[in-house]
Amino acid sequence: MKLICSKSNLLHGVNIVSKAVPTRTTMAILECILIDASANEIKLTANDMELGIETKIEGEIAERGIIALDAKIFSEIVRKLPDSDVVIETDSNFKTTITCEKAKFNIVGKSGDDFSYIPFIERNECISISQFTLKEVIRQTIFSIADNDNNKLMTGELFEIEENQLKVVSLDGHRISIRNIELKNNYDHKKVVVPGKTLQEVSKILPGSAEEEVNIFLSENHIVFEFDKTVDEVIKEKKKLKSGHAVSSESDAKQSEEKSDIDAEKQRILDEIMAEDGEDTVAEKHSEDNDPLREKKARSSFGGTFIPDESYLPEKRKFKEYKNGFVQFISRPVTIFALFMAIVVGADLWYNYFGLTVTKKGFHGVMPYKSIVPAYTELMLSTEAEDNKNTLLRSEDNFLNYMYRLKENENYTVLISARGDTVSGLNDGAREALRQLGLTQLADAQKANRYIAIIEGGKVVKEEISTSEDISTGEFRILGYKTNMKSTMKTSAIKVGNKDFSLNGRGMNIVVLDNTTKNIVDKVRFKTYYVMLTATR
Repeated sequence: MKLICSKSNLLHGVNIVSKAVPTRTTMAILECILIDASANEIKLTANDMELGIETKIEGEIAERGIIALDAKIFSEIVRKLPDSDVVIETDSNFKTTITCEKAKFNIVGKSGDDFSYIPFIERNECISISQFTLKEVIRQTIFSIADNDNNKLMTGELFEIEENQLKVVSLDGHRISIRNIELKNNYDHKKVVVPGKTLQEVSKILPGSAEEEVNIFLSENHIVFEFDKTVDEVIKEKKKLKSGHAVSSESDAKQSEEKSDIDAEKQRILDEIMAEDGEDTVAEKHSEDNDPLREKKARSSFGGTFIPDESYLPEKRKFKEYKNGFVQFISRPVTIFALFMAIVVGADLWYNYFGLTVTKKGFHGVMPYKSIVPAYTELMLSTEAEDNKNTLLRSEDNFLNYMYRLKENENYTVLISARGDTVSGLNDGAREALRQLGLTQLADAQKANRYIAIIEGGKVVKEEISTSEDISTGEFRILGYKTNMKSTMKTSAIKVGNKDFSLNGRGMNIVVLDNTTKNIVDKVRFKTYYVMLTATR
């Protein structure tokens, strides 16, 4: 076998399938990534017997063949290769040579014939939803699955299809989450449980595009998620379907009966909650009993409950029974300090409230630090007569959602200035959201320490990026205001009028203006150097 492909394509494919490589297994072949170039395409496959992932990468096949390579060694080699074309060549003894420019690695692979292939699933009926929707559904429900394996049903999520409705449910015995999605077509009734751990891995590799779709296929024992050039095949925890409920394929009659009872109880809880609320999404506590000591109970590591033994605690402390005990308590230094701080802070908050609500000018109160209530300026947050879109934008902390909300409203002027590392934390979904917004340079960048962008009326009018030189716009006008922007390793500045509205934090600093009111709608900083893409205001 001999194939040629770019390092970026190869690394992207390896990162995707690596999520299905088991960390512990008795079968050495499962610790490998299968490279299949036996046909007219290059496929990478990994399989841990519960989750199987297959993806296709672009490249040239000089000589057809198939090989299984140790996943850990192979992925480390690919990461260390320079950004150029990679040549992978194998001989009859499965010796594999990986060459890229001046780098050359020799490793010994295994026969691809011994690899556990993903089974063929008949794709008779396809259920299609957007990548963004599926990713959000998993995020909104995965938190309420059970952590232990005492009950397999509760470690997964229920996928129920009824006509044009997809219902996703997770339950851990204390909480329940329900999400309803409207489908484009009508389907026969189906009801299966998909393992939660594998759904988490599926969510990680989903790009999250709002325009691209995921095709879902169901069989008796498997569920397949197909998107882009990737196929995720999940072995369902339950292998036989009886009366619309998923039950274990174990032969033990007692276990089957117990699981059926749990299924019935789970359905009863779902029916009650849906009857009361009628909401698309529900996440609430479910009490197993009315025990008055419920708050004192804690979950043990084995999933049960216990009441802690408080007999070892000392008796409650009492004030010394002096005639002047109250006076002594009041006169304690710590008490005096606490009362003083309460008075001063209360006065500070009152002064700010009075100034903002009565005079409409505002001031910083009596404390020597900047008040938590900002003073009004010539350019202020548009809190009066604001529309719903501005409110939603200011309350949005999710990076993907924030980018799509900016794209939805062409009445915004968006000013972006970066400080320091700007792209290390961007995943595929975040980069796709940036592309949708028109910020292609940032979406395609692998390294950036300086970045400035301006969006007016939904169009990118300026985008500049650099890894070394500082970026500055000089003075220009936005909505009639003198404006100046700067991006350096240690500084982010977005001056509108006479005030710098940038939060000057590491990552992307964003200021959004309303083109109609000419006011500031939002100012936020996203930690784009961090995988969580955290927002601060």
